[in-house]
Amino acid sequence: MRLTRHKNAIKKFNVMIRKIFVSVIIMSMGVASVWAQNFDGCPSVSPSELGTNNTEVYLDCSNIGPVTFVANAVATAAEANDYTVVSIPYDPPYGYTAGTRIFANATDDTWGDVLNLPFTFCYYGNTYDQVVPGANSVATFNTSVAGGSCAWSYSASIPSTNLFHNTIFACYRDIYPSTSDYNATTGDGGIFQGVLGEYPCRSYVLSFNNIKLYSCTSIRTFTSMIVLYEGTNIIDIYLRDAPTCTSWNSGNGVIGLQNSTGTMGITPPGRNTGPWTAHEEAWRFIPTGEPVYTVTWYLGTDTSAATGIVVGVGDTITVWPSETTYYTARLQYVACNGDEFDIINQVHVTVDTTRPELEVTASQDTICPEQEVTITATTGYSVTYDWNTGQTSSSFTLIPENEVTTFVCTVTGANHCESVDSVTVYAAAVIPPPTFIVEPAEICSGQNSTITTELEYHAYAWAIGGTGRSITVSPDVTTSYSVTVSDELGCTAEAEAEVVVHPHPEVDFIASPDHLMLSDNIEVQFLNQTDTSGFIGLNDTYTWYWDFGDGETQVTDNYNTSHFYSTWGEFVVTLEMVTSFDCRNSASHTVYVEPDLEFPNVITPNGDGVNDVFAVKNLNLDVPNRLSIYDRWGKKVFDMENYKTCIDKNGILCYPESGFSAEKLSDGVYYYVFYYGGHVKTFEYHSSLTVVRDR
Repeated sequence: MRLTRHKNAIKKFNVMIRKIFVSVIIMSMGVASVWAQNFDGCPSVSPSELGTNNTEVYLDCSNIGPVTFVANAVATAAEANDYTVVSIPYDPPYGYTAGTRIFANATDDTWGDVLNLPFTFCYYGNTYDQVVPGANSVATFNTSVAGGSCAWSYSASIPSTNLFHNTIFACYRDIYPSTSDYNATTGDGGIFQGVLGEYPCRSYVLSFNNIKLYSCTSIRTFTSMIVLYEGTNIIDIYLRDAPTCTSWNSGNGVIGLQNSTGTMGITPPGRNTGPWTAHEEAWRFIPTGEPVYTVTWYLGTDTSAATGIVVGVGDTITVWPSETTYYTARLQYVACNGDEFDIINQVHVTVDTTRPELEVTASQDTICPEQEVTITATTGYSVTYDWNTGQTSSSFTLIPENEVTTFVCTVTGANHCESVDSVTVYAAAVIPPPTFIVEPAEICSGQNSTITTELEYHAYAWAIGGTGRSITVSPDVTTSYSVTVSDELGCTAEAEAEVVVHPHPEVDFIASPDHLMLSDNIEVQFLNQTDTSGFIGLNDTYTWYWDFGDGETQVTDNYNTSHFYSTWGEFVVTLEMVTSFDCRNSASHTVYVEPDLEFPNVITPNGDGVNDVFAVKNLNLDVPNRLSIYDRWGKKVFDMENYKTCIDKNGILCYPESGFSAEKLSDGVYYYVFYYGGHVKTFEYHSSLTVVRDR
C-alpha cells in the first residue's frame, strides 16, 4: 500500500531542507554531513546560492554581479559496504499506524512472513528485494528465518555473531505483540508497513505501534519506525518511545545495523546493547564511500540535448545573470543496485535593475524675484528622494537664492536602482517700480486729476479699479493712489502717487444791521465769519469778492468791509472766497433796506388817469399788508389784504386796477388804516382820505 506523507511533514520538510545540521561524524570519503541536511533520504539535487542557501536569488542594482550556485547533490556510494550514523531531528514522515497492518498473527518472539520491497535495496554490499519483520522491533534481509523464532535473550553488542545477521535493529528489545492486544480503532499493539512516494524517491516503512514490554506488560508505549529509501539505501530509525524493563533480560535494547556475517555493524552513540531508554529520537544510517555522479547546469529549464543551454558542469557554478531566469541543476548517477537516476531541480534568479521613471518639473521655469517656486519629482515607483538642495520629499516650495538655480533629484527605488533628473529655474530681473505724472498734482476738492505712469508696462492694476496706464480721479481730500504693474512674466512692482487736495473754503459773514430803514442813513457793516485756519501751512492765499446786491462790488484782501445803501429794497449780498489754487466758495445773505411809506390824502377818481386810485408810494409788495377804509360814521367801505396798488421807486404806478378808487362812494372824507408788516418793523398808518371827483 502507498503512504501519503503527512501535511505537517511536508511543511517541516520545506523548512528543514533550508537548515544546516552539524554532523556528529566527519568522514573523509562519505556524505554524512550532506545527508544530515536532507530531510528526505532520497537522492536529490537542491541548487542554491553558495553561502546563503537561497533558492530564490534576488539581484538588484545594489548587488548585481556574479552569483555562485552549489548543487547540494545528494547521492550515496555505488557500493553500500559500510555505514555511518548521524542524529536527525525527530519528525517521522508518516504516522506509525499509516499503511497496512501486517504480521497480524504475531506472537511473542516470532518472525513474520517474507515481505516484498517496492525497490531493490543495497545493504552491506548485497542487494535485496525482500525483508522479514521480527516481533522484537527488528527487520532482516535473511528470508530463511520467516515464521521462525525471534530470540529475545541477548547480551552481545554490535557487531557480534551472536546477534541477528543481516538485520536492522530498531531498538531490539523483548516486546510482546499479541493479537489479543490489538486495537483496531487506535492501531495500538499493531505492526504496519507501507510505501511512500513515487520513483525515484520511494520509501519503505515498517512501524511498531504502542507494543507492550514482556514481563512489564503494563508498559504499552513502545513505538518504533524503520524507513528504507530508494536510490540512496539510507536507513532511518525513529523512536517515539523506547521504555525498558530492567527486571527482564537486564533491560537490554540496541539500535544499529549488522552485516550478513555479524562481523560489521554500527550503532548510534550510547545506543549499543544496554538498559537505556529513549523518547522521540531519530537516527540516519548512511552508506559510506564517495558517490559517483555528474551535475550539469543549464540556463533556463530546458535540459534537452537538442535545445538545452549548458552553462557548466560540477558541484558549483558561477554565472552572471542579466535578466530574470532559472538555472537548472541536473544530477545523474547509478546507484549500487544499478538503477540510473536523472534528477533535475531549479534555482530561480530574479534580476530587477529597472530604473524608476523620473521627471523633475518646476511650477514655473522663469520666476520673478523673491517669488516662490514649487519643484516636483514625479515617478510611478516607491522611491526615496535626494535633492542637491537637501530636501528628501517628492515636492517642495522655496524662493531660489540665485538668478539661475538647477535642482537635481536622485531617486532610489526599492531595488536600489537610481534615476536622476533636473530642472533649471531662472529668476527674472527686478521690474522697476512705477513713477508718475500727476496733472494737476494739487487740486481743489472735487476737481479732476489725471495720474499716468511715466514708463509703460505690460499690465496695470489700480487699487481703486482700472487697468490702464492712466486714471482720472476726483478726491475730496489728499489721497494716495496705488498701482501694481507687471511685465510679461507676471513679475510685479507697486508704487503710489499722491494727489494733494486743497479744501474749498467754508464761507460765511454777518451783515450788521441786516434790516434797516433807508431813512437811518447808515452803512451796513459786513463781518466775515469764514474760518481760514484750515489753509494755514498749505501755502495758499485767498481773495474776497463782495457783491452787495445793489450793483456794487468789491475785491479786497481785507477780512471785513462795509457798504452804504442809497436806495431801499431787499439786497442779496454775496461773499466769494477764492484761493490761490482757485478753490472757491461763497455765501449769501439778504439785507433789507426799507423806506418810509407815503400815502395820498386826496384822490380824484374822475377817470383822467391822474390820482384816480389810492396808491402807496415805496410799497414793498413782498411784505404783507392790509388796507381798511372807513366812512365818517366808521363804516368799513373797503378792506383788502396784501394791497398792491403802489408807486414804485421809479415813480411808476403799479396794479391800479385793483386799487381803491371810491367806486360807488360819494365824495367826502374817509379814514384809512394801513397795516404793514415790514422787515425792519411793523407799521400801522392812520390818516384821512378825501375823495373829490370834480377836479
